[in-house]
Amino acid sequence: MGILEDVLKIASLNGFLIAFLFLISNKGNVQANRLYGSLVFILSAVVFENLLILSGDIFDYPHLFSAGAILFMLLPPIFYFLHLSLFESQQKIKPRLYLLHAIPFFICGSSLLPFFSLSAEIKIEIIHNIYIKQQSLKGPYFWYSVLNILQFVIYILLTYRSIKSKAVQNLRKSIRQNLSWFNRLILLMNVILFIYILLYTSFFYVREYQITFLYAFVILILLGLYITCIYLIKDVFFFSRHQSEYKGSTLKEENLAVIGEKLEKILVEEKPYLRARLKLSELAALVGANTHQLSQYLNQHRGESFNQFINSHRISFAKHLLTEDVSKKETILAIALDSGFSNQAHFIKV
Repeated sequence: MGILEDVLKIASLNGFLIAFLFLISNKGNVQANRLYGSLVFILSAVVFENLLILSGDIFDYPHLFSAGAILFMLLPPIFYFLHLSLFESQQKIKPRLYLLHAIPFFICGSSLLPFFSLSAEIKIEIIHNIYIKQQSLKGPYFWYSVLNILQFVIYILLTYRSIKSKAVQNLRKSIRQNLSWFNRLILLMNVILFIYILLYTSFFYVREYQITFLYAFVILILLGLYITCIYLIKDVFFFSRHQSEYKGSTLKEENLAVIGEKLEKILVEEKPYLRARLKLSELAALVGANTHQLSQYLNQHRGESFNQFINSHRISFAKHLLTEDVSKKETILAIALDSGFSNQAHFIKV
């Protein structure tokens, strides 16, 4: 197993490098980059600690024991905040919200302070009792694990519910790219949760499978991290937010929300997208905003340009026509013109 452990250690160190690149990135959605960097850092730290245990090197670095387990308490809320920064929150997440969700981390961390203050010799004896003599973990360790598993379940369910909501499904183009990538991250979190449950079941009840589950835990986390990173670099690179060109804008968030409400009302009542040569200035006039304000709303809240926004509504209207019986008597050209497209070629291309 020596070669495998060395390879896995190198892979986990690469995880720290990936985390560093995201933490220092100023491209795209900086908040999302830093949250993802934190997530990768925590997973890499957990993997590295478990590899030290598997290789026996933990006896040389006993002060690192349990550090990854405590950091693991931060993983579910960071995963949830990453989702918020990508799909729901256009404003910066407030520090007090981070602190509120980090309460379990602070509780577990403070309760383990007596352990971290122990001498290296005593820690080595504790580690030896757990992994060599295979003594059962009792007391607070059991409840930390239960709390952590509950954290995973709650945050995954909250995130999944939000991802399936109408507001998120209405996002377009590059932000939908983020959504496609994030679905893979949700899968990774579910896999981690499943192996985590098996791992701690072995710790408390079935000690003979402990090492097997520990290897599975480490390998699956690393594979999942590399797969999500590959897709992230391939499809998204650094998270998009579409607001850099509006960085100096004085338009407040509540003003953008009002523009959005007026726009939705206009789309339902007047269906301006059915006009073949609708211009941005014309739609802005209907909404009661100028072209810059409407563009800012579409880019920041919808993740698309004016043409993408209008064409998406035209396509939806065309699909509606195609489901009606009367459409069977109409040609493709007629449906295209009725949906606001200027010609059949443009309709087919879109």
